[in-house]
Formats: sequence, C-alpha cells, structure tokens
Amino acid sequence: MKRIFKFLFLIFFLILISNSFMGNSFSSDWIEKQIKNTPKGSGRAIVSFENKILLVNGLNCLDYEEYKAISTESDNSLYELDGDKWKSFNISGLESGKINLGGAIIKDKIWFFGSFMVKDKWRSKEVSFIDLKKKKFEQLKTEGDSPYLRYGYCMAGRKVGEDLYFLSMYGGKVYDEANGKKIDYLSDELYILSNKCLEWNKVSFKGDNPGKRQGATFVSVGSKMYLTGGIDENGNYLDDIWLVNPFGREGIFSKQEYEGNLINAAFRASTVVEDRYILLLGGESKIGGKTRPIKNVDVYDTYEKILYSIEDLPIGIRMGSAAISDTTGTRSVINLYGGKKYISNSLVKNENLYTYSFDRKNFYKYLK
Repeated sequence: MKRIFKFLFLIFFLILISNSFMGNSFSSDWIEKQIKNTPKGSGRAIVSFENKILLVNGLNCLDYEEYKAISTESDNSLYELDGDKWKSFNISGLESGKINLGGAIIKDKIWFFGSFMVKDKWRSKEVSFIDLKKKKFEQLKTEGDSPYLRYGYCMAGRKVGEDLYFLSMYGGKVYDEANGKKIDYLSDELYILSNKCLEWNKVSFKGDNPGKRQGATFVSVGSKMYLTGGIDENGNYLDDIWLVNPFGREGIFSKQEYEGNLINAAFRASTVVEDRYILLLGGESKIGGKTRPIKNVDVYDTYEKILYSIEDLPIGIRMGSAAISDTTGTRSVINLYGGKKYISNSLVKNENLYTYSFDRKNFYKYLK
C-alpha cells in the first residue's frame, strides 16, 4: 500500500512540474496555418480591426496603439483573412505607390509618413491615412519642420483626448534630397505631429537619449510611450528600453533600469501590447557572429519594470508583423505573419500564419 501511495505521489509531483513548465512556455501551443492567395510584394503588416485580421501590403514599418499591431514594404492594397485565404478589402483612393513607408494605428485609422515611386524616386513627404471604417484613403498636407524622408524609423500614436492624438517618430536612415544634394545619415531625431493642426515639430532635447538607430520598436502603453531595440551606426544590436515623453519638462527620454536580461538583442521584432505588457516576437540578431532570425518571446512589464525572455517561438521570423485579435472576455489570440524565416541555411519568405490562443488570466500567472 505504501508503495502505491509513493507511486501516486510521484505521478502527482511530475504532473505539477510538467504544468509548471508548460505555464512558462508558449511554443507547445502555437498553431501554424498555411494561407492561400498570398499577395505579391515583400512588405506586409497585419492589423486587427473589429476582430478581423487585415493584411496591409506595401509597408516598411508600422506601429500601433492598444491591441492593434504591426511592422514592415510594395503594391498598395488591403486584404482580409477569410478562413485560410486572403480576399480583397477594397479601399477607395488608394493607388500603387501612394504608401511605401511606415506609420502608426490610432483608433480606426492607419497613419503614414512619406511615399515614393519606383526606381528610388521619392514621391512626397505628405502624411496620409487609411480610414478602416469608411474604407477610404486620404492624403494630407502638413506644415512646420517636416522630416526628411527615411526608412527604418519607428512611429507611435498617443491619444490625449477623444479626437486628439499625436504621432511621434524617431530615428531611421535618412535618404532624401535638398537643393540638388543627397542627404544620407542615421537619425536620432524625434518629431511629433498633431492630427488637429497637422504641423510637424522637431523636439529639442539634452542629456541621455536612445541615440542614432533604425529598426527599433516604438509603442504606446496607456498614456506612456516606450522605445526599444534596433541597431546603431556601428551595427550593434540594442537591448535598451526607453520611456519617451515628447512633452516632458524634466527630460524627454528616461532609460529604464529593469530586472532580467534579453536572450538576444533584437532588430525589427514583431510587437503587440497586452494590457501593461509589451511583447516582442522574433526579430533579427547576431548569433555566433552570423545574422539570424530569432525565436525570442520577450515580455516587458511596464509597471514592475521586469523583462521575461524565453526562446520559444516555433520558428525564427525577422521583419514580421503581429496583432492581437478576439479580445473577448478573458480570451485573446496573438497572430504572427509575414517577414522571413530561416530554413535549411537560407532566408525564405514566411507565408504562414502562426497563432497563439491564451487565457489572459493564465498569461498573467505565467509571468509571476
């Protein structure tokens, strides 16, 4: 009888350990789904809108607010995920070449800065947006200190009122022309733009700052904005986290001292926000002296300033895109799509959708 009790106790103990490890892992629950009718073009960003997953084709990098996410460049069109295939999501006024850079999602609009035509000829520095509810594209004229055209910058939107919000843009690789001269440099500039007055303002700052970088992540968490990752002018991959307040009187940037360590510092990670947590999925880093897509899942708790880092994606994806959908009750789904993955020693385009469904209460418990 004692042996039976010992045996049962051992089984119970093993189950507890197993559940404990499973609670600290994503990978066993990721589902891979092959999607048909993949549109042509290298740059794609997925967006969660009214519990639908939309594919924005032709972007360089996006950022987001709330549960809507992004990141990544050619034909300009929108598609809606219908089962296992993409179908057209028509937007009036949107023509090929009108958007080719990045932006931010605020409310039901995707905002963009800059566009260019083929053969490296820039089209404009205008600000534009796609109204997802009205299915309409609109291009706007702005005033003020307009930024030079660039790529690899990051943008975030901060809502400060019912119909008032600001776009903030940082860094990137400037590639423009002025007075017949080429302008080419890595930026450490911060610009803000109000949706009301549409006037660009270059923010002056002193002291500590994120420095020159491209491919960083810039997100809004409630009323606060955070910037992390990317690469500097020497090709170093960065793992710092910065709190950004463009209107701060006592400092625009505040470097966050956090507990924990990144497994690999990431460039162009896919990013989503869940409540107070910033989730960085995959990206690119140097491993053993070689550049590789990584399997990181990095979760930063903005309240406790703790970073949880595990190598747990089913496959490494660089320059992909992520969005959270089905946020009904306590249930949410992380969607990861696009970019490139590393298979058989070569980079190939990722045309599969990876999803992870989780109970938000259990997700919080996983972090404890």
